[in-house]
Amino acid sequence: MTKLLCVLILFIVVRSGYTIKCYNCISNATNDCTDYSKIPVIECVPLRDKFPPVCIRRVLQGPSGANTTLLCTNTHTGNECDPPSVRYNVTDCKVCQNDLCNSYPRTLSSFILVAMLGFSAMLSSI
Repeated sequence: MTKLLCVLILFIVVRSGYTIKCYNCISNATNDCTDYSKIPVIECVPLRDKFPPVCIRRVLQGPSGANTTLLCTNTHTGNECDPPSVRYNVTDCKVCQNDLCNSYPRTLSSFILVAMLGFSAMLSSI
């Protein structure tokens, strides 16, 4: 009985190492998928060892404006960044394999602005 329990625990631990966490969001009129505190996080598990899970961030520009999709998939085919039809252009696309890697990069624009203001004030006092 203890051997069976050990094997089961080992299987769960090893199997969980193959999962990744991804943000899951499709933008619409009220949600632009940028407030990560409100976006659900899902655990993406592989269907088979041949196809590890990936996170995707894709922004499409279409007739009705931009549409952002954050998701995970188990069928990494290499064409996740292709537009779904000729009516759309892909303006941003990222396929990655780390936890929560399908977010937008955080900008340091406010920090840079404050640093530049401080630097210019320091130069003007010289």
